[in-house]
Amino acid sequence: MPEYDAVLQVAQCPGCKYTMWPLAPHCPCCLTDTVPYDLPARGKILEYSRDAERYFCVAEFEHGIRLMCELDVDSAPASGQGITLDRIERSGASYSFVAVYAKPHSTVQSHE
Repeated sequence: MPEYDAVLQVAQCPGCKYTMWPLAPHCPCCLTDTVPYDLPARGKILEYSRDAERYFCVAEFEHGIRLMCELDVDSAPASGQGITLDRIERSGASYSFVAVYAKPHSTVQSHE
């Protein structure tokens, strides 16, 4: 049975502050033990596409975390548009991310 929530927990290194998804017990940069960190659910669309009835996007969130999300929206998205994770569906080790449009002030700066 899938679990539903809209909190994305990532791992953050207390030593070098590197943040990663998916969760990992040790930092790949300095091998320090990581701690869980709740990532804000606001991001922005980098790219999007559409199949017959649904929109999908690659979105960037805080700390440069990028996720592929299904968009639960009625109108066409735009690159750079803000989104908010609406729910995260988890079944075993698999995750599905569903997002909706955010209010205009809810965008995240790119980390490129």
